[in-house]
Amino acid sequence: SGIFTWGIQVHQPRPLVAYQDYSMSLVVFLLISISTGVWGDKIFPFVGDDAWVGNHNTSLNDGTLRLLNIAGIKGLMKTRQLVYLEEALVRRGLESSPGAPDHTYQSLQTGSPYSAFLTRGALSQLEATKYSADDVNFSSDFVASFYDTVLDFTCYSRNITCANSTYRTLDGSCNNLLNPLWGMADTPLERLKPAAYEDGVWAPKLSSTGVPLPSPRVVSLSMSNGIHFPARRVNQLFVGFAHFLGHDLALVPTYKVKGNKILSCCAPAVRVQESHLPHQACLPIAIPEDDPFYERHSITCMNFVRSSLAPKLSCIMGHAEQLNSASHFLDASPIYGLGPAQDTRMYKYGMMKVQSLGYEDFLPLKLVTEEECGDPLKARFCFRSGDNRVNQFVTSTIFYTLFTREHNRVARFLARINPHWDDERLFQESRRIVVAFLQHITYSEFLPAIFGAEESSPLPSFRIPSYTEYDASVNPTISNVFATAAFRFFHSMIPATVHRSNDTGSTIGGTSLHYHINNPDVFYHSRGLDHLIRGSSDNNAESCDVNLVYELRHRLYQKSTLWGLDLMAIDIQRGRDHGLPSYSEYRHLCTGRRPESFTDLRDIPADVLTLLEHLYSSVRDIDPLIGMLAENPAPGSLVGPTLRCVISDQFNRLRLGDRFYYEHSGSQSFTPLQLQEIKKSSVAGLICLNTASIAYIPKRGFLTMGRDNPELPCHKLPRPNLLHWKESLPVPGSHPKRFY
Repeated sequence: SGIFTWGIQVHQPRPLVAYQDYSMSLVVFLLISISTGVWGDKIFPFVGDDAWVGNHNTSLNDGTLRLLNIAGIKGLMKTRQLVYLEEALVRRGLESSPGAPDHTYQSLQTGSPYSAFLTRGALSQLEATKYSADDVNFSSDFVASFYDTVLDFTCYSRNITCANSTYRTLDGSCNNLLNPLWGMADTPLERLKPAAYEDGVWAPKLSSTGVPLPSPRVVSLSMSNGIHFPARRVNQLFVGFAHFLGHDLALVPTYKVKGNKILSCCAPAVRVQESHLPHQACLPIAIPEDDPFYERHSITCMNFVRSSLAPKLSCIMGHAEQLNSASHFLDASPIYGLGPAQDTRMYKYGMMKVQSLGYEDFLPLKLVTEEECGDPLKARFCFRSGDNRVNQFVTSTIFYTLFTREHNRVARFLARINPHWDDERLFQESRRIVVAFLQHITYSEFLPAIFGAEESSPLPSFRIPSYTEYDASVNPTISNVFATAAFRFFHSMIPATVHRSNDTGSTIGGTSLHYHINNPDVFYHSRGLDHLIRGSSDNNAESCDVNLVYELRHRLYQKSTLWGLDLMAIDIQRGRDHGLPSYSEYRHLCTGRRPESFTDLRDIPADVLTLLEHLYSSVRDIDPLIGMLAENPAPGSLVGPTLRCVISDQFNRLRLGDRFYYEHSGSQSFTPLQLQEIKKSSVAGLICLNTASIAYIPKRGFLTMGRDNPELPCHKLPRPNLLHWKESLPVPGSHPKRFY
């Protein structure tokens, strides 16, 4: 009952037809089981032989196993009822309309072909957990696995064989040979603190006083005063790169119904609590009737669909875990994709697919008429890459384009110096080098721009050649609070205007941000990419705080409508959806001090603290994203101490727990000379090597130009010498010499 997905064997839960075809068998089986206590063999033909109970699990007595199986059947029946509900919703047209802002947003949050199966399995497990707690009365500290029960087929495979390859897999599997699922795509996010659900399973929490938490829209409006300050030194390229990294490390798909349709949770028939139509994946955001923006459009509800779920890797019962459909490693997966379904390769000379526009190579075009992306009527199509979110923000599209060009530049050079290498070898070696460049830029330029001077940084220094050691005991899995709150800090730094500058640095023009969301029109202009890079380099980002620009609070994904979504409200609601505990819990985790009252939050500006006291009943109710953004920045840092703590924890684990991290020693490591060349890479060099007209660039590409960051001609920037990857031709009859 296992399948091979992209080179690794995992369990694939059965398609929905299984739930449909055998729903009556479930009922019959349940009645027989309860009345006779007999567990029939093969009554569940859609569950594989290896899933059957018998003598597989010797840690639980027969009575407990029987109760677990009854709970499992209840879970399957509940999931089947959910399928019927979804069919009824679709029949009644209660789905989001293409072109609407919420439809565009949800469409971008789409996972792999397996995410729906994993979510169904996880929902069955959650329903079984609820039944066990409510009806069977298992004690709160009782922990049992669904392996060797009727829900075994919803678990990840326990029998995985890994090859000790020099190259990382596309989906992140088998990076850790002892724990092959660590960091693999389509596995759950990790938790730094226990989940906070009202029912302990999946129900969104209430405030500490038992009343609903304030509407995320109300919190967003209260925090935004319309006054914006430029960030100290960092430019808009920094924000675009942060967005690219966010796509690399996490993709949490939203719940979809059959046919990838999107629920309309704001439909009156769905919102009425006494209706039989409310769906448990719906968590709409209430908009006050006197909302200063939405009132004029008669909108009182913002559609919000909950995230897809994943079984726990251990398959134990318990609360909901959210699915990460991206690989959890820093591996340039947005350009390479995760498997055959996102085929980005040319399969010739190790190259990636590109599309020539004029005299330059760009990403392949999405030649379909989508009213939600680009402007097909003007032949201004959106781009394709390894991640569906490639067109989301034009400043992140910059890095999709640059790293794809860099891959092809490296592949062409390697093909010239190693003509005996085939396409596969050229692709894998080029990918390996590009991932190393990405990792070096992240750790030597991007993170220091966040944390400040090296002596105050929580991350290691980068001295040449400085090999590091891989630690197989470190789990690199992306934490839920990192993906859902902490690494959304840069949303507050996105400016309201997209700037473009010509070769002399003169401003060509600025356009409202919402026009460029899901619209790469600027790339179709002559030297459009170069002008966008210059404009993004020359202009500061916004400061990191609780105050998002108007374009993101009212016009996110606005296209055919006069209104858009509120990104801050969505981010807050996503944290509640994921069961993140309050800000005070993460503050305690990071500082050792748990605030008992609002007066304990002395490192939050007084005016913001007053707003927090007005919004929240208790200091224990503050949403983690709001609390983290509200903190005064640490000395020399862009962010406060709690954000700094969560972000540095994640990037330290991504370094230590990645067997293929570029600085690690071992059989898969680079030679000392190769490592020395990799450490010459920089974001400025990446731009110079992969643009047509940019001849000057600030030395530190994520910072605005200044006395200590002069603009340099491209030919004076260090660049990696790829001749160190030249491999001698093997002597006939001898074994090829390994160069790595």
